Amino acid sequence: RQRQMCIRDRNEQKGMSDSMLTGSCSSYARKYSLNGLFAIDDNEDPDVTYTITQKEKFDELIEEADAYNYMVFTQEITSEVLSTLFNGFEKGQKTKMKNKCRELEKKGFEILEGLMNDADEYVAKGDAHGLQETIADLGSFGKKRWWNRASNQTQKDAQELMNSEN
Repeated sequence: RQRQMCIRDRNEQKGMSDSMLTGSCSSYARKYSLNGLFAIDDNEDPDVTYTITQKEKFDELIEEADAYNYMVFTQEITSEVLSTLFNGFEKGQKTKMKNKCRELEKKGFEILEGLMNDADEYVAKGDAHGLQETIADLGSFGKKRWWNRASNQTQKDAQELMNSEN
């Protein structure tokens, strides 16, 4: 004996045609019926695009108000991941936390700008030790940003300074 099942959500869904709505409902029903049939635990949320490590680091940087590393972190992840992390803030706290994050990022860029200016000054002074310390503070992200904005002459002088130190 063959059984038939008809599954359908609301008659209308904004932005979806009848065929799209039917297909969506059919896919959802098929997925969850097969999960039940084969005892598949599908706890993954398809809207979560970040890793546990990213979430932990995001929370830690905000809690510690580590502006520079927060800014670097946000520049190294995709905008989708960042958006999903922002959406994970508790209801009633989203605006406050997003504002805190924007302030951290702004301050982080200010720190980056200051470090890049310091690097320029150390190159101009011929201070290899100061340049090395500043490059270490910049980290790989900041070093790339500084190098990309530096003039050809500054790059050449920096390379000579770094080679003379070694």
